[in-house]
Amino acid sequence: MPRMLLCTALLFFSLASHSAAQPPTIEQLLAGVPVLSTEEKGLDQFSFSYETIYLQHGRLWGDFRWKRGEPPQLYVSADQQKNPVLFAADKRSMYVDLAEQRVVTLDQSRPRLRLRNKYQSISYECSIEPSNQRLSRFDIQIDLPSIVQLQVHNPVLGEDANGNWRYQSTSWSGKSIMIVTFDRQAPYTMREVVISDIETGDIRLRIHDIRLNDECNEPWLRFPPLEALPDGLAIVPMNRSQLNVGMQLALGWNKMIQVLTITHMAVDDPALRGPPLAHTEQEWKVMQQTKQHYGPQLRHLIGIRGVPLPPSAVRSKESLDIK
Repeated sequence: MPRMLLCTALLFFSLASHSAAQPPTIEQLLAGVPVLSTEEKGLDQFSFSYETIYLQHGRLWGDFRWKRGEPPQLYVSADQQKNPVLFAADKRSMYVDLAEQRVVTLDQSRPRLRLRNKYQSISYECSIEPSNQRLSRFDIQIDLPSIVQLQVHNPVLGEDANGNWRYQSTSWSGKSIMIVTFDRQAPYTMREVVISDIETGDIRLRIHDIRLNDECNEPWLRFPPLEALPDGLAIVPMNRSQLNVGMQLALGWNKMIQVLTITHMAVDDPALRGPPLAHTEQEWKVMQQTKQHYGPQLRHLIGIRGVPLPPSAVRSKESLDIK
């Protein structure tokens, strides 16, 4: 009798272990993918990084963080060294104008960021808005469910090198592949999604380092004091009273951001140096020197870590002698 009871116990243990080892279904994983929004229930804070194609001109890298009751933070770069193009925090924003060798700041402003599947393609919207308006779901919205459901052909569930769940699918055209990574254990939090070109391997969209609620333990970025910015750059503070409300801010300021962003890209890629950009070769050379010298200094002041600070930029107040 004891022997039979022992066998029964072992059988139950074996069945339980087998059940616990069963992988989640694709449907279970996708059902838990969140919309990263300031109005999403159950989210008090979140952060993530991203890489995306921008206006078919090149690519952008960004870092975003939001906590309930605090202004959102957005840092945008046009190169893998993460030299700043645009930064918004503490209800202020700034952009780096390479052509004019200046940093322009705007008070009472905040970022607007949307990433989603729109008409079966990835839509990226980034702008600066007045900070006195209440944040809505349409201001900060990273619609991860719509993105991961963009490509559902030939779905495969496996594991990555770290043992986490790896969901893979291709587009119906067969031209792109999507890989989504989830935590190994329930609730199977999504950590990364990558959409890339099958033929070239080029990344079209990557959202990674997704952290939710108490997982957001990275230091916040900081808006540097104007007096701490490098002496060699002109500092141009602006306030909203210098702009007509609403429309001029939306059109004027954000149009400037769009042009300067393409300029940052074109500094590293001569193929992008066409209209609306009109600079001489000497001007491009000066902009490249400006970016290489001041970019790391600004990055360091803002608090971007993980990228080595070159020796030429150790002294943050050092100006550049351009030949």
